[in-house]
Amino acid sequence: MRKVLALFLATAVTACAQRSFSDAGLKDPLLDKLTGDWDVVRTFPNGKVANNRVHGEWVLQHQFVELHYRDAATPPKYEAIVLIGYDSTAKRYLCHWADKFGGAYSADGYALREDHSNAIEFAFAFHDGKLTNRFVFDPNEGTWKSTIRQIEKGEWKLFREDKFTPVK
Repeated sequence: MRKVLALFLATAVTACAQRSFSDAGLKDPLLDKLTGDWDVVRTFPNGKVANNRVHGEWVLQHQFVELHYRDAATPPKYEAIVLIGYDSTAKRYLCHWADKFGGAYSADGYALREDHSNAIEFAFAFHDGKLTNRFVFDPNEGTWKSTIRQIEKGEWKLFREDKFTPVK
């Protein structure tokens, strides 16, 4: 009888702990601003421009904002899924980036952010070098800019800049 009671109590405590953790959800006003549908113009240093559509929404019980990138071409030439959340143990934001280039170029980036800041910059360490992705929200325009830089031949260089405009 004691074993049954102990098992019942352990199960009940575990279920309560899981429920309270998952019910909490991440509350972040800056990440809230990433949700919705966006037209994204991606500009590369060589002048090449690519048009994407991005859908942002809270997923996994409001723990992550998922950004689903798709090239405007049919069929899409580029696609990515990005999850942005917060690690309350390490006290930092994290970004899981996965795209059509597969596991070799999928990575986790980490960022610190000051309260009330409109920017968050993730640092990534890929097998072939470091990269940063800085997201900045413009509250006057209601737009985002994402600037990606990488180390190339020992120097930080612009890889790409994305301008997010809400779909009307």
